[in-house]
Amino acid sequence: MFFLDLFRALEAHKVRYLLVGGLALNIHGVERATMDVDLMLALDPENTLAFIDVAKQLGMQPSDWDDHAAA
Repeated sequence: MFFLDLFRALEAHKVRYLLVGGLALNIHGVERATMDVDLMLALDPENTLAFIDVAKQLGMQPSDWDDHAAA
């Protein structure tokens, strides 16, 4: 399951994040049909780059990683 792969990879890369949105509600027992994952990241450069590594490893293809990594 993609969600488990994502959370395992985030943990392995020590990415600091919070799970928010519909999936977070599901985990707390509120039924909500959703397939997206909403994350809030700590935006320091090291954490951002670690998240980008995870996203690329999992085949995610946003168009502006480099803009965020430079912040």
